[in-house]
Amino acid sequence: MLPSSRTPEGSPNRCPVCGNQVRIEPSTPPGDAPCPCCGHLLWFSPTSLPLPTRRRSSRSVPPPTPVAVAYSVSTVACAGVLSGNGGFSWVVWLGIALVFGHYVLPLLAGTARNFWDAEDYRTLNQTTGWGILLGPMVGSLCGVVVPLPITPFQGGIIGLATGSVLFSTICITLILPVRLLADSWHRLSIRCRRLPRR
Repeated sequence: MLPSSRTPEGSPNRCPVCGNQVRIEPSTPPGDAPCPCCGHLLWFSPTSLPLPTRRRSSRSVPPPTPVAVAYSVSTVACAGVLSGNGGFSWVVWLGIALVFGHYVLPLLAGTARNFWDAEDYRTLNQTTGWGILLGPMVGSLCGVVVPLPITPFQGGIIGLATGSVLFSTICITLILPVRLLADSWHRLSIRCRRLPRR
């Protein structure tokens, strides 16, 4: 609702109480405004009212995050592979992936953020967070592409459902030892610098 304003380009009216001629922009809707002289509520005819204008929303759509883009690309890639097998399994896949991306992926992102924000065991938490977030994408692609004794569609569903756990385990197994080794090397180099020179 637009409030009334007292401007020279407003709608003309005459106050029945004080008799003054006024030019005021009434609120739209309902088409009323107070008299600037005495405060009596004036009503304006619908033909003299300006057409209401729609305000643009100050909220704009945020750009997609890199994780959302990666999830979309992996979903479309899986659908492309499934469409080559014949049938309509790729349509069902897109529906399942859409529901998963809308409801489950934000929960996984929140869980990953909780891991990243924790202060203790920082490296372990960051590795686990990345595994949780990227797991469904990697799992579904591997389930569709890698030849398994089940159909590619079933492999994609299993990869989508278990990808977070499996990919977190793989990330911890591969990345964590490398990170711990790098941290140990860094600590050792600091200690060596502190040793007195002969």
